[in-house]
Amino acid sequence: MNKKMSFHSLFLAALSIVALLFLAACAPGLVEPAAEPGASAEATAAPSPTPLDPDDPLVEDSRFYAEEMGISLEEAVERMNMQQALSESRFVEAVMANEADTFAGFWIQHEPTYAFVVALTEGGEETIRPYVEGEPFADLVEVRTHRYTHAELEAAQQETMEIVQALGGLSAGAGIDVQENQVYLEVANRELFLEEVEAAGLTLPEQVVVRSFAPDTPPEQLRGGVETYTGPQGETIYFPMQGATNIHMEALIMGTLALDEQGCLRVAGPDGTDGGDLIIWHQGFSVEVEGETITVLNDEGLPVARVGEPFEAGGGSGGAAPEIPGMPIEACPGPYWILGSIEPLE
Repeated sequence: MNKKMSFHSLFLAALSIVALLFLAACAPGLVEPAAEPGASAEATAAPSPTPLDPDDPLVEDSRFYAEEMGISLEEAVERMNMQQALSESRFVEAVMANEADTFAGFWIQHEPTYAFVVALTEGGEETIRPYVEGEPFADLVEVRTHRYTHAELEAAQQETMEIVQALGGLSAGAGIDVQENQVYLEVANRELFLEEVEAAGLTLPEQVVVRSFAPDTPPEQLRGGVETYTGPQGETIYFPMQGATNIHMEALIMGTLALDEQGCLRVAGPDGTDGGDLIIWHQGFSVEVEGETITVLNDEGLPVARVGEPFEAGGGSGGAAPEIPGMPIEACPGPYWILGSIEPLE
């Protein structure tokens, strides 16, 4: 519940949750009833709250949040009410628009204390106070000072991805961490990537932190490649592999795995016709040829596909020819399918 996310991702996620939870309006029982005329001081000092309705969708959904955070159900419902008030106020949008020169980010903090945090490069509570006057969540707003504005982080992210594209053939993902006030870039192997950046005479923005997405087992190369195997009839089988990545498209492709006349593995249509998408496999995958049987193995040596049998996998269309060293584009033209998830065969 306390994962660091970009401003846009976290805020939109919060608003999505709010929209779901508040279809039935605010939860009953959180507003103390006003004292009736003539009521005794003892009666008005400690009014009994109206019990929460267990059938209220808000209460049911808040129950999961309460369990995750280790708080009472009443507190969970109250927090969701505050998020609803926040979204209805357009407080964040107003700060972003009017304080764009100093706005550094916004996030909802769930622990150790619950707060709506606004980060600025200049100013403080005096800047934010006019935006929250009269709002029920005013006491929950915290203001922190950061070095870089959100606009500067966005520009740094864009510049970083342009450097990645200039190096060519790399798989990388960049995002903004508003809580740490930095841009993160995830690549297969941090050291190899930084060596390439330096060798190319390029410089990453100072806001960028580079990290490996698999630091314990970084691959020995950043880009994909093509392996070749000898088929049952002595033909060459081309086996292109994408660069190591932790980012995958998850559309669905179904058909029959086929080896075409050029030695390329494609997903033929349901009727077994030639053509179809050429698969760009994961690093570490391989081909095993036994007699007339051609099987694709994953990086654990388990069979995931077999020529002539039904094929089903996640991924997405690669569009233009992929930047893979040694890729025989003329022999294996597109369309290409960049492999995502694939399950071992039973």
